[in-house]
Amino acid sequence: MRAFIGITGTLATVFVSSAAAAATPPYRQAPYGPGTENGYTHVGDEDRVREGAEAGAQVGGAFDDAYGAAVGARLGYSFAPGVYVGAAYSHYFGQLSSTHADFFGGEVGYKFFPTVRWELRPYAFLGPAFITTGGVSRSDLAFQPSLLTAYHVGSVFFSVEARALVAPDPTALALMGGVGAGLW
Repeated sequence: MRAFIGITGTLATVFVSSAAAAATPPYRQAPYGPGTENGYTHVGDEDRVREGAEAGAQVGGAFDDAYGAAVGARLGYSFAPGVYVGAAYSHYFGQLSSTHADFFGGEVGYKFFPTVRWELRPYAFLGPAFITTGGVSRSDLAFQPSLLTAYHVGSVFFSVEARALVAPDPTALALMGGVGAGLW
């Protein structure tokens, strides 16, 4: 009889704790998945970030007639020390119908976590730019130092970023809002 009571008590405890864990909404759980902080860490720790791929999409715009409204996407990989490496694409629609720009390229950044949910990622973008103004197309090399701020919920993150479109001409500041997720 004692064995039966012990087993029943153990099963009840497991069931109640499992139900309580399942009932915890994702926004209350610590972030998880690739690109999130691996517990509470410090800059310089070798295992700061959960390694893996992440993807995101952005919408926003730049403060210049040549660029205007924008959409973008990125696919990257976060390494354990906090280094982020990825590829990105952005399309700017321009203020005039004959004006638009496309940027393809690579990104390199570093992840900081002021709190368990908040991420700050300074990064640099480098790659070709294809710009059409007034019906005349040209290609050039693009360089964009940027800062991304993200809020992590589970394996998903919501981001806001500022991009300094330093090169090519015309230069501009772009602000983008986005959403992304850790993939594997």
